[in-house]
Amino acid sequence: MQYIIIFLFGIALLKILFDSFVLNKGIVNSYRWVKSELNNAENRMSCNASPLNFLLLIPVYREQKNISKIFDYFSRLNCNGKYKVVFVVSEDETPGENDDKTTLEHISLHIDNYNRNYADSLFSCVICPYKNANKAKKLNYALDYLRKETTDFERTYIGVYDADSKPDLNTLPAIENQVSKYYKKTGKYPIAFQQPSYFTKNIGEVGLYMKLEAIFQTRWCFGHEIRTQLLSCRNNKYKVPYAYCVGHGMFIKYDFLTNNCGFPEPSEDVPMGFRLDIMNIPIIPIWVFDCAEVVASIKFLLIQSGKWAKNAFLVFHEIRKMHQLKLKTNLYREIVLGIKGVVDVFSWIHYLMCFVTSVILSLRYESFLFVGIFLAAAFVDSGIGTAIMCAILKDSLIGAKQKKLCRFLQITSLILLSPIRGIVRGLAPFLAIFSFVKEAISGNRKSKNVLNSN
Repeated sequence: MQYIIIFLFGIALLKILFDSFVLNKGIVNSYRWVKSELNNAENRMSCNASPLNFLLLIPVYREQKNISKIFDYFSRLNCNGKYKVVFVVSEDETPGENDDKTTLEHISLHIDNYNRNYADSLFSCVICPYKNANKAKKLNYALDYLRKETTDFERTYIGVYDADSKPDLNTLPAIENQVSKYYKKTGKYPIAFQQPSYFTKNIGEVGLYMKLEAIFQTRWCFGHEIRTQLLSCRNNKYKVPYAYCVGHGMFIKYDFLTNNCGFPEPSEDVPMGFRLDIMNIPIIPIWVFDCAEVVASIKFLLIQSGKWAKNAFLVFHEIRKMHQLKLKTNLYREIVLGIKGVVDVFSWIHYLMCFVTSVILSLRYESFLFVGIFLAAAFVDSGIGTAIMCAILKDSLIGAKQKKLCRFLQITSLILLSPIRGIVRGLAPFLAIFSFVKEAISGNRKSKNVLNSN
């Protein structure tokens, strides 16, 4: 038994050390890419970009407090072509606890006032009639609903944002310029774009541990998401990056969605990335960011992490679904992506596994050597990564007005706390499995109720 524990400890330790190299190197390279693109952005913004149409879909549910902010901010986006903001609301929504109006009623209060200032209505609303509809189902309903209002599917991009999203005001010009550059090179319009995110919108309002979570979520964006999306742009038939989309800042060409059965369900973003990977379609990152929020407490973080971890299991679901829908597939890319999906599941638990096995081995041999090895590896990975991200985020992380000593103490505290984050994250796959089991039981109960009613 002890040899199995030593083996598990060794495998988890190697994964931590591997991540310390790949992720931290990815952060530096992605940051350099962003800075390079930003330095060139002024010249590129001035070029004649292709006139495009954008439909920005924002699914909302009990977002009464954010509606006026969404109207105000999204009405100020820059765009060389045309864009329209479409709220997707649930028909079965009821008023919130502290509000006697639904989200739809709040939208109705603002929509006419804002649309008066535009020749073409800037804001509209689609009401999804399905009960308990998830985000993907709402988006697909909106796609079908908006078909009759769209004439140029090839030059129209569907963008997806959340109610708390705050994309850079030059997001759409950045995409327009990327499209122009891609079209000049290939004669085709690109299929997919992904806007990266800083998770710093509410970082001044949360505690120390949630600040650390905001750092790590942004670190993952630089170290993994931008890095793998850039790899997908190399269009290599044999190298299959584990690139995926994210549900805020995702842009997909409308005709691709209509020709490929819309957004994947039950999750619209990560499986969409899997679909594009299998089809060998690049996911092009853009160099301007969406400013998103980190959840406010550890309780909600665990719930969120459980939902995110479910996506790692969905790679096989998406492969099976693509075959059922008779979409374009590639066996080699499916196998490679499936293997990487299994590794992704392991990447959620390797910190927790390494910590637990190090404690067991330290107790077994009455020595803290194994715990010490784990902590050393953890600081090489998480500690260095946290330090790099603190340097990148700078004033947005702690605040420009704080004294140097206070800033130093906060950064030091975040670095010292960093190994704990990986341990807490290790609970997510177990929560995901619990969620899958709960959904299966619930589905069986619903089926039995339908049969009994018949």
